[in-house]
Amino acid sequence: MVVFRNPILWWFLIKILYPFPLFTVDITACIQQQAVGIFAGKTFLTIGFPPEQENQIQEMVSLQQGILLRSNDRRIADYAVVPITGCEVKATVNEVTTNCWLQMCIEMEECLEPTSNTLFSPIILNQGAMPLHGCVLSIR
Repeated sequence: MVVFRNPILWWFLIKILYPFPLFTVDITACIQQQAVGIFAGKTFLTIGFPPEQENQIQEMVSLQQGILLRSNDRRIADYAVVPITGCEVKATVNEVTTNCWLQMCIEMEECLEPTSNTLFSPIILNQGAMPLHGCVLSIR
């Protein structure tokens, strides 16, 4: 019985005896699996943002493979993304969330539950209300 203590000889013998790989890896499948974003298959509607900010939000959704719907689309969106101060949502959607939710999902690299944080739901303010008018805020 011959014993080889040199790892290079082992490698060489294995290559001669087994010229074909013992297993195969589908690289395309691995790349596609990594390319699936956290919003893959989810539909989004952005409402109430200035054009520049709306473009940024739409880009964030698109980079995570989310599907953007137009306001006149007849499909029911999974999520309506609105500003933190809220706005009127006339379309039928499953969940109304804020841009805070969107940013946190991307940061945490998972689709978080919209009810898991109060900042993920819009804050409803009456038209023209200024709840902090006359207050002085200090941050230490």
